[in-house]
Amino acid sequence: MVRVYAARIPGMGHSHAEQSKWAYRLLDMAVTETYPEIGAPVFVEKDEYGKPFPKDYPELHISISHSEAFVACAVGEKPVGVDLEV
Repeated sequence: MVRVYAARIPGMGHSHAEQSKWAYRLLDMAVTETYPEIGAPVFVEKDEYGKPFPKDYPELHISISHSEAFVACAVGEKPVGVDLEV
């Protein structure tokens, strides 16, 4: 199963750091909803190519994207990818 989540960040003019914060909040919500046995927060690291992965759950695949006032993430049991461009 793969699920994709997207949301609009309230307000305008968000910095890259704020966009990232909102994207990871969306990821926590997505994992909690899709995999309640895992729960949140999900501790994420990046591989040598910069792709995020959940440190403690190698069987869970994630992807995160943000652009301007929008964030998106995908979670699944197989490799996933989401790209958001505004």
